[in-house]
Amino acid sequence: GVPVWRIDYKNALIYLPTLIDADVGTYVKFSDTINTKGYTLWNEHRGLPAFPTFIPSEEEDLSKLSTDECQLMSPPLYMYFRDEFAASQLVSQADVEDAKSARPTTAAPKKKVYDMKKYFEARKKYRQNLQKARKVKLMSLRTRAHEKQEEARRAKILKYKRVK
Repeated sequence: GVPVWRIDYKNALIYLPTLIDADVGTYVKFSDTINTKGYTLWNEHRGLPAFPTFIPSEEEDLSKLSTDECQLMSPPLYMYFRDEFAASQLVSQADVEDAKSARPTTAAPKKKVYDMKKYFEARKKYRQNLQKARKVKLMSLRTRAHEKQEEARRAKILKYKRVK
């Protein structure tokens, strides 16, 4: 589901407008997933190759071309980059050299897998503690109400006893 932004076929680079959740150096499989109502959006009948499928012609000498001349822009993503100027839309040779240069990189931290059993047990325990607290609170309220009723009953009995 990740769109391809740009292809530099001279240096065999593919640029994506997002990050991929993978470690450095892992292999990534690309497949064409754009399919609308059974038709691909771009095919040979419409005049454009299915992006990112592209093979340069045999008479084209890639070593003589500059990096800026060997780039394909993705037609569907072009609207997102209209605010860029022409110079910044293309990737310069310095960017390519920077991408190719080997630097020590740290692997992305592995995502912590959350233990659902542990979560449900903690939630159950929390709810049980809430229920116990509610019971204690209601017991104290009932006890107070019962004591008040007893006092009222005793006062009523004493009142009748005084009359006699």
